[in-house]
Amino acid sequence: MEPQSEQAVQQPPITYQSSGIFKIFLTTIAILILVSIAAGAYFLGAKHGQSEQSRSVQKQQTTAILTTPTSDPTANWEVYTNDVMKFSLKIPHLWFVHKEEKTLSGYSLAISYPVDNPSSQNWISKQRANITIGLSLSKPQNLDEEVQKRINSPLNNLEKGKELKIDNQRAIALTSKDGHYEEVVVYSNNLSYVISLATPNGSDKNQPDYPNVALSEVQPAFDTILSTFKFTQ
Repeated sequence: MEPQSEQAVQQPPITYQSSGIFKIFLTTIAILILVSIAAGAYFLGAKHGQSEQSRSVQKQQTTAILTTPTSDPTANWEVYTNDVMKFSLKIPHLWFVHKEEKTLSGYSLAISYPVDNPSSQNWISKQRANITIGLSLSKPQNLDEEVQKRINSPLNNLEKGKELKIDNQRAIALTSKDGHYEEVVVYSNNLSYVISLATPNGSDKNQPDYPNVALSEVQPAFDTILSTFKFTQ
């Protein structure tokens, strides 16, 4: 019997069945990476869109706030019209309009504050402001010349103040040096108007109960009343 050969028997190469599984694993990883990237991009895009939308809403709200018209402070004021003196204006609560009176040159009308009971005379010693509207029927001069004439008068003790508009007509204000009187001169339709505001200074010996009221205390109300003044001719 011949001895067996000691030459090593060659074994067939081993083929790993896991190579297919490894490819599947890599493919799965790649898919997950792509899905993650897509999800992240979507999330960032959605977040950016929400942020842009939020800024747009805030901008619209801010614009709405800035463009919302302010309420009219004269909405509840009484409208007063004077056909004789050819004007209208609005009067706030506790301001009382007296009937116009005939003067040498035209008409004059007074508005007193405060007046809670016009039939009583108690308000006279308590009044804190008085508006007078004077109308001259004579043909007016140049506005600047009229203002200068009033400044030069020794009876008035006035100095020139601001320029303003009364119903789109140029007007000039004059103020007294004691801080208790202001008047506004305005021309319209060949008529001359002087609208004045006066406050008590507490120095009237005949009326010791009169208060001392600075013009600045009632100036805002006067300015608002002037803003409602309309010529009706």
